[in-house]
Amino acid sequence: MTSHRLPLRARHTAAPALALLVSLCVLQPAQAPTVTVNDDTTGAPTFQRPLEDLSALSSIGTAAHYTAYAFAAVASGVYSFATSGSFDTFVLLYDTAFMPTAALLDALIASDDLGASFSTSGFAFGLLAGRRYT
Repeated sequence: MTSHRLPLRARHTAAPALALLVSLCVLQPAQAPTVTVNDDTTGAPTFQRPLEDLSALSSIGTAAHYTAYAFAAVASGVYSFATSGSFDTFVLLYDTAFMPTAALLDALIASDDLGASFSTSGFAFGLLAGRRYT
């Protein structure tokens, strides 16, 4: 079973118009919920996944099993995404919708390996409140 961990945390920052206000204001980060999804992609649909830099489709990942999750960002800010499994993981973020037959369309960011681990992938990316992502 593969565990997809999507820790969704948003941080707000503000730039006051007057420098004097900076010393008078303390901004607390806004907290978005942490969402954890446990899933198994065995027998799931397949697609030809993009390369990590989104420059083209992979010639190796031509039948990658996937599960897609659509969501709306609860607040504007930087969100962290991570996935782990017992195999080489790959995670993507799409603007609005994911279409497996057009894997590069609306792709925003991808991660193949997080650090030296083949079984963990992830990234942080700025999202807009209310906007739909997959």
